[in-house]
Amino acid sequence: MDLEQLMTFVLAARTQNFRETGRQRFLNQATVSHHIANLEADLGVVLFQRIGRRVVLTASGHEFVPYAERLLSLAAEGKAKAQKPISHHFVLAASAYAAETIVPWLCRILLSRMPGIDIEIRVMASSEIPTMVSQGGADAGIGREEAHAGPLKSRRLVHDNLVLITAHDGGDWDQSSPVWQALLRDHRLIIQPRMPYLSEIRARCLNEGISLRTMRVTHLAVSKKLVEEGIGVAVVPSLAVTRELMEGRLLAIYPSWLEDLRDALYWITRRDTVNSASVQMAEEALQYRWPQ
Repeated sequence: MDLEQLMTFVLAARTQNFRETGRQRFLNQATVSHHIANLEADLGVVLFQRIGRRVVLTASGHEFVPYAERLLSLAAEGKAKAQKPISHHFVLAASAYAAETIVPWLCRILLSRMPGIDIEIRVMASSEIPTMVSQGGADAGIGREEAHAGPLKSRRLVHDNLVLITAHDGGDWDQSSPVWQALLRDHRLIIQPRMPYLSEIRARCLNEGISLRTMRVTHLAVSKKLVEEGIGVAVVPSLAVTRELMEGRLLAIYPSWLEDLRDALYWITRRDTVNSASVQMAEEALQYRWPQ
């Protein structure tokens, strides 16, 4: 039994004429007869009684008509469902650092693989992301803090080097870079909340006799803009300033003591969202880009 046979049967039940059925289905009469014969063989019953050039439904044929129509309707509905782009609403909580680095790449992957997806990005402090994900306000999060308590799980994505950035003075690229001591002595250090390496920077300045002055800014993009305008300097993950360094808008300094410091980003989800299609797709992409 197949859909072609069912369509032929339903139409023949209406026309009571195999020739007319073939004309409407663009089939010859022999093919129509073949469809009906195969269907009768599959069902083990006679569906039509032939009276001259006409055919009339048998009692079994009358019984089978509504079932055949229902099967065709379900097949059409299933086909429409299968062809319709799947719509998913995916909410991602991200720190400013993640929003500027990983999130654009991840969005591009999700949109290309799931055209019907509806993505919402909520930028917030890393400390707020675990609560947002745990309470269901976001499907997943990317931030600087791990989260394994209760329903949450996380894994590290990025373990990035740090650089000291300052405004580019417009000089030649082959000029010697300014020393970090002079930068921190002459400029305010623009810091962000919960910088895990701030204590190390303070200790280095203390050893050098530098009285560190700071300016607290909550968003990485604002910090970079302030540095670009010459208002201060900042220590940031190298991934966060790749474009600005390439375009010559900022200058990077690499003090030797920064080599041992890293900044990390973590992927955070609830344990009960493993079957979410959007979360699964995101995890597969992240696993490919940053294997465990």
